[in-house]
Amino acid sequence: MRTKNKAVSLIDKLILCSVWLQMILIMIGNDNKILIIFCIFIQFLSIIAKIKKKPLILNKNNKIFLILYLILFAYSIFISVFNKYRNETVITTVLVFASSLLIIFIAWLESEDKAILILLKGFIIIVTFLAIYGIVLRFFGSEPTITVKNGISQSRQFLNIGPFRFSQIVMGNSKNDYGVASLTPNPNSLSYYLLYGFLINQIFIQIKKQKKQKIFLNILLSIIFIFGIFIAGSRLAIILLPFSYILLKVFLIKDTKKRSLLIITTIGIFLFFILFILTNTSILGLIDLNGREEMWSKIPDIVKSNILMGNGIGSSILVLEDLLNTSKASMHNTYFSLISDLGLVISIVMWLAIFLFIIINLRHILKLKNEEYKYIRLILTILMIIILMQAFSESTLLTYSLPNLLFIYSMATCIKRKNY
Repeated sequence: MRTKNKAVSLIDKLILCSVWLQMILIMIGNDNKILIIFCIFIQFLSIIAKIKKKPLILNKNNKIFLILYLILFAYSIFISVFNKYRNETVITTVLVFASSLLIIFIAWLESEDKAILILLKGFIIIVTFLAIYGIVLRFFGSEPTITVKNGISQSRQFLNIGPFRFSQIVMGNSKNDYGVASLTPNPNSLSYYLLYGFLINQIFIQIKKQKKQKIFLNILLSIIFIFGIFIAGSRLAIILLPFSYILLKVFLIKDTKKRSLLIITTIGIFLFFILFILTNTSILGLIDLNGREEMWSKIPDIVKSNILMGNGIGSSILVLEDLLNTSKASMHNTYFSLISDLGLVISIVMWLAIFLFIIINLRHILKLKNEEYKYIRLILTILMIIILMQAFSESTLLTYSLPNLLFIYSMATCIKRKNY
């Protein structure tokens, strides 16, 4: 797997740097609006400059995708304006769709996937630093202590090295059993970022024409990511780790019969595991949902009031806060959030469209002869599947978040249909 050895232009470097900065800001939970606007502004100007230099020619798939996305944007703005949460939801809607549209054009402007590989390598570097930082503080830092910051109490772990003091947020029920967040807002975020890093790194492991040092390095990085996921402690991320790896291996098998058998077996084992948990009340009672059950108990009320139309992007948190009479709430489920945001009908249509896209895209990927494009698009598609599964316990799609940006970027890249 090799890309043509061409220098990346200054415009591409500006785009990549702005996207990396945007990723870092989201990862560490920094909502500095000036920096966010700066990233979006740089991306916008860079895209305009590239289009002026070389006009962007959209194929049929690009046009259909873009039209549908713009219709969804217009619909989201429309329902945001006519509800009591409009001051918050209009701003959130514009931010989410503006950043997503820029990500789409960034993916479409790169015809040979050079920028994609550079972007993914940058992502690997960022999450590797987060993993090492979290692991070092976990084993060499102080015992967790309660600190109060901006009126919010948190458990934090500290490590003093000379005049410098490093810290990270930790969560858990005991001194020995807690998850670490590194520089991210919470352990769940770190777990999923490392899971993405693990998957993306599989692209480079699959490269056959590598030096042994690079193969060793990529395997070492995978070990760091896996260890970091367990240290961070998200249970769903730990479950999705072997699932994503098996899924990758399934689609790398060339024998169609063996692939089909492995898919059926994997799905069967997964369904049996879920059914066993749901029918075993003793095990079900031991599962701690960390307050999610209280939030999810309000879903029937939200669905009833949002059969046709929602309250706008980002409204799920505000609706839930009203229902629970609290100032801090999160739906912790993308599918429930989208029902509140877009309405039940539009949400179902969107889920079906995404599902069909993934199925159709996988069929195209399996026919690819060029391993370079096959590995990139295969990993990106599996990444989309993992984000959709993560969505059962976290907010991922149509939010200003890293999962949403990666999902949109992956979908836009896969839909180019070049080199198929």
